[in-house]
Amino acid sequence: MENRHLPSKFSFSGSSMAQNQLIDSLTSHISLYHSHSSSSSMANSIPNPRSAILRWFSSLSVHQRLSHLTFVDPKFVQILLQMLGYIRTKGPGSFIILPDLPSSDLPSLCFKKSRGLISRVAESNEPERFVFDSTRLFGSREGENAQDCSCSVNSLDSVVMADDLLTNVDRFVETMDALSNGAFLRGEESDLGSNWVELEWLKAKGYYSMEAFIANRLEVSLRLAWLNTNSGKKRGIKLKEKLNAAAAAANSYWRKKACVDWWQNLDAATHRKIWTCLLGKSAKSVIYEILREANQAQQGDIWLFNFASARKRRTETSEVSFCDMILEPNSVSRKPITVASNLSGLYVLQEFASLLILCQNGLVPVQSVFFSSLGTITTLVDCILRKLRGFLMVISIDSVKVELLDDNTHKCSPSSSSNQKLGLTSRKHKGKTRNLKKPTPEATSDKNVSLSTKSGKKDQAKLEFTKNREAIECKKVPAASTKISSPAASAATMVNYFLSSYFG
Repeated sequence: MENRHLPSKFSFSGSSMAQNQLIDSLTSHISLYHSHSSSSSMANSIPNPRSAILRWFSSLSVHQRLSHLTFVDPKFVQILLQMLGYIRTKGPGSFIILPDLPSSDLPSLCFKKSRGLISRVAESNEPERFVFDSTRLFGSREGENAQDCSCSVNSLDSVVMADDLLTNVDRFVETMDALSNGAFLRGEESDLGSNWVELEWLKAKGYYSMEAFIANRLEVSLRLAWLNTNSGKKRGIKLKEKLNAAAAAANSYWRKKACVDWWQNLDAATHRKIWTCLLGKSAKSVIYEILREANQAQQGDIWLFNFASARKRRTETSEVSFCDMILEPNSVSRKPITVASNLSGLYVLQEFASLLILCQNGLVPVQSVFFSSLGTITTLVDCILRKLRGFLMVISIDSVKVELLDDNTHKCSPSSSSNQKLGLTSRKHKGKTRNLKKPTPEATSDKNVSLSTKSGKKDQAKLEFTKNREAIECKKVPAASTKISSPAASAATMVNYFLSSYFG
């Protein structure tokens, strides 16, 4: 009854909002019905290169499949994190990107919250959950420079999928069909060279889930890999650029995999030593960096610092913010309070100690060490590991270099090499004098004096030249006292060198 006395403009705005919500709900339910009813008919009606692509894809090894589906795309990762931020702060929902309406350097992102039946269906969607759990993020420039190692999510610019998604090709295709309403790899796509490729099945959805957005990008990567491998007609400069970028992304995967293989080949004792040295030496600087990042976070990025101790589900929202511990509640500038910052530092240090115990006991999965997942990206452990995995990449690359040079370390022993070369020079001189005519005793004595003087000078000059050259070659090779006998010893040597040079 009280609503009758409200001003007309309020009743009009309220009814307008109700109508918009009703329209959104109606379109969402129609889309849900359409996705379950049209997948079978669509699968049979669209001409496609699907069989040829899947036949080629099935012939590859698991790691070859992973390399082809890996992509380096910083803007895509930023949009993906924006989507995850909406889900974490507002609950489950669907999205649509508007490339024609850019916001700063990215396309605009629209979010529509899911309610009722739509929300329950999204929660129980197994294919979407499978893609969500299989998505991994990493930085393509990890290991290039120790100074660039960072705990910030801005260092993440690449996406790779977990092994489980691609071990069974039939299950992978079934998952992609469920997300694309049966249109996976069906139809010819002519717009693969654009910056934001939306396949026809994604456009038909209108608003779509974050997992469908990822599946769309996976199909684009697979189509580009198919074109690269089968030397199809590469029309257009933009498409050629995309094909070259796809090949470079595959190289990034193999580079990352080499580091993972190096780590897995080390024994448990070396793992413990590396973790003890790395976590102990880096604790102070990493804690300071984490607190600084949290204090400087923009309003839209605070959800990233809602550090939780457990993995987040797809549609779970964050409740308690880590920023509440380190930021002044009523401060506009959000300057840290000394006491709160000290307590926060102790909290992060406690997490460091807990992580050290887990790492020393081998309880941290290798995938968690070298990759971030969508479910753990807001955890403090993942924030710490984002910093440390860059250090591990640097150490692994240098260790591999040392192992490759290990075969040539015997050349860096001046005494052995100089003795060998002196023997060669003396034999050469003996060979030359053996064929000469026998001179008179006086001439022989004079010539012996001159020859011995000249040969002595030549041998001394050669010896000095050899020593100088070997000294230059051996600058980057461990000395004899630290001669490397195994990959574990190489890793330990590089850890000590890296920590002493970087942390002092």
